[in-house]
Amino acid sequence: MAKKTNSEQDDAVLQTAISRAEEEVERVRQLLASPPKTEGRRSHVPPVINVGADQAQGRSTSGQTDRLLGEVLYQDRKNGKMTWLRLAIALVAVLIATVVILFNNNRNTQTVVQELKQNNLNITDPPEGASVGLGQRVRGSTPYTDLNNYVVLTLIRTGSTIIQPVHVSPDGTVGAEVRFSDDIGNVPAGDTDEFSLRLLATKETLSAGNLTTFPADAKLSRQITVKRSIRTDQPTITVPANGAEVSLEDKVEGKTTFEDFTHYVVVTPLSSGTPYIQAKPASVTNGSFSGTAKFGSASIGVGEKFSIQIVATKSTLPAGALAKQPADAIVSNSITVTRKQ
Repeated sequence: MAKKTNSEQDDAVLQTAISRAEEEVERVRQLLASPPKTEGRRSHVPPVINVGADQAQGRSTSGQTDRLLGEVLYQDRKNGKMTWLRLAIALVAVLIATVVILFNNNRNTQTVVQELKQNNLNITDPPEGASVGLGQRVRGSTPYTDLNNYVVLTLIRTGSTIIQPVHVSPDGTVGAEVRFSDDIGNVPAGDTDEFSLRLLATKETLSAGNLTTFPADAKLSRQITVKRSIRTDQPTITVPANGAEVSLEDKVEGKTTFEDFTHYVVVTPLSSGTPYIQAKPASVTNGSFSGTAKFGSASIGVGEKFSIQIVATKSTLPAGALAKQPADAIVSNSITVTRKQ
């Protein structure tokens, strides 16, 4: 069964309140239609109408109605007449208050829940003010696992905004390989460009690329700002080129100044977002590294996209999924390739 939207839930609560109000009107109508009981001069206390256990959920409001009706009926019978207009006005006022209070309470509760959920939509890495390279892995969390989630990247210098989908794990963990450039990847090297990063969750399916307007139902994380910086000593992948097609197993080559570090080739299937350290580190000679990477298997990964990075470190990393980069890690640029058909 499809989940109800907030609007549908509000309508349901309002309808319930209206139904209760209609029942209350009918109860009072029947009460007024019945002849009053005369019990002599002993009855100087305004009568109280018992609602009953079946209306326990609305006991507070019904109690107010009963007290008001009791006072009106007592005064009317004492004066020997029934002021129907005064009774009707008082009753309608109480019923309208009942509907408004129920509706507003429900709306306020939903607003608080929504704000709490949106506070859990956030980017955890890189942190605010961090320096990033051309290619950088972005991590975060989302409570909206049933929606489409995207990372929103804005080049502050130009205001241009691009989006790309992120991988969302069942536990709400978010991961994506992001290129800190404009839409064609030619932001000049240097540390003068700043970017803002946000996560976006929506029911709509958005195309990767330029974003001019946000969807009407967009949920946005807190914005963080990072600075683009190009380290001259950062390992750089030169083969394969960004956007190239690769075979099941292909070579990875590049330049480095960290010849005393071990260079691990890390491949991330964009469909899962999990980075994998390849079985054999790249060899390093005279400022260059050379290694191989495997993209899926014979039957898995054909036509899919993968990102490649080099992680240079003095730590020993086992082959397999990379849970956390070592503290001394120096990471290369990130490139994206497609497995050949």
